Amino acid sequence: MFDFALTPEMSKEFFNYQEELLNKVVSSIKKYFSENCETIVKGFACMNGNFSGYMYRK
Repeated sequence: MFDFALTPEMSKEFFNYQEELLNKVVSSIKKYFSENCETIVKGFACMNGNFSGYMYRK
């Protein structure tokens, strides 16, 4: 219906932007899981019925 044509320079900038955006998303996901890994693992353990670990950690 609509043709969308990019010049080579525009397409290079577009792909660079997508790459930067993807890198930011991946790094934020890594940061989230590294900061909350203990809570996530305990949540999975509780879902499976395993209540091992320190329950009252300060």
